[in-house]
Amino acid sequence: MKKFAEVMVLRKGVLTSGNLGIEVFWGLLGALLIGLSAQLKFYLPFSPVPVTFQTFGVFLTALLFSPFRCGLAQFFYLFLGALGLPWFAGATGGFLTLVGPTGGYLLSFLPAGLMVSFLYHRFIWTKSFLGLVFLLVIVNFGVIHLMGMLWLGWILKISDIKVLLLMGSLPFIYGDLLKIFLVVFTLKYILRKF
Repeated sequence: MKKFAEVMVLRKGVLTSGNLGIEVFWGLLGALLIGLSAQLKFYLPFSPVPVTFQTFGVFLTALLFSPFRCGLAQFFYLFLGALGLPWFAGATGGFLTLVGPTGGYLLSFLPAGLMVSFLYHRFIWTKSFLGLVFLLVIVNFGVIHLMGMLWLGWILKISDIKVLLLMGSLPFIYGDLLKIFLVVFTLKYILRKF
């Protein structure tokens, strides 16, 4: 019987019509995981950006899936959400959500997920606990927070970096670190059990 981790990662090879349906299935399943994790949310009184578990879903799919499947999952999540499927934070959907204040965070999930998946599946240093935490911290704050804050500043016409940090990054640091550790522990549990 194949190990779970072997089944989850697309082996090197050509994507054919025979396995395209399988890849789409896994991509939709990953998008569903992200969509479900997005429903766990709450707002801080001083920010239009909610605290959600979306990044948990983004990072877990990135680690469990090949970069191709991860890319499909992120794409389906954004595309179907933009079409109106209510699986963005708080059961919202639609194109206006993508172009609203939180759009930069949502759009950052695609490059962030691809980056994590590519690096995790290519480099041995990412397999250690500290290596994986380091990778997720760098991508979380260097890609998701940065893109989110730049978009937030552009949409709300805020050019003061202090204000942007207070609205779009600093209040979320502890929660994001907690989610990162939760992702790492969840991944280790899944790989050990399956």
